[in-house]
Amino acid sequence: QRLQGLGVNEETLQESSKVILDEIKNELNEQLAQTDFRTLTYGVQVHVLEGSPEVAIPAFIAENKVNLLAMGTLARSGLSGFFIGNTAERMLEKVNCSVLTFKPADFVSPVVPE
Repeated sequence: QRLQGLGVNEETLQESSKVILDEIKNELNEQLAQTDFRTLTYGVQVHVLEGSPEVAIPAFIAENKVNLLAMGTLARSGLSGFFIGNTAERMLEKVNCSVLTFKPADFVSPVVPE
């Protein structure tokens, strides 16, 4: 609705969203191809969900009986995001499965070892 008020019509918005989702899926598949996931007994399934992470992820996990949620994290702000990232932190309370988080390759911990 807000973008329509800025002159972006619904069709353009949907087309742009599809292009972005296709790019994300292609990048994920390229990264997955560089791993040895084929050696895993049950394989790997990649899903790109739309909507609010706090709603879409727990719903998907419940519907599909997911065992492991793997998430990238950025730890942008606040104490809750200090350790694993804000969205990942919120997922711990909302999902009934294991959560594995990944920091970006260039992540530098704000904690200085003694």
